[in-house]
Amino acid sequence: MGTEARGGTGHQGGAVQGERGTVRDAHAGQPSGPILGAMPTYAVHYLYSDDTDKRMQVRPDHRDYLAKQDGLLAGGAYPPSEEPPAGLLIFRGESREAVAAILAEDPYQTNGLVKEVRIVEWRPVLGSAIDHLN
Repeated sequence: MGTEARGGTGHQGGAVQGERGTVRDAHAGQPSGPILGAMPTYAVHYLYSDDTDKRMQVRPDHRDYLAKQDGLLAGGAYPPSEEPPAGLLIFRGESREAVAAILAEDPYQTNGLVKEVRIVEWRPVLGSAIDHLN
């Protein structure tokens, strides 16, 4: 995905992407990489378009595609009471760019149903799932 977005404007990791596909790295100079020898974990925030009907039509393909991705640890939409419509995906990947490349082929992205994507390296240190994340 590099410096171009598919499916709308968005954020890539610490990279902030504007309307015309320009990217600036908000985390330049910050350390990244494996935690305890594992691949890094990334939190992906999707801000969906307002076209709920089309999103519901494409949702089975979106879910099938993501379910086949080895790095996906968890994912789901926020409740309808949360506005604007959005979702969260937790990925493990070699790099932010590798996760972005997977997301570029997500049917929600290819059908223009994601207004914004933000991929942030996440370093979990607490909680009952910590052994599964590190």
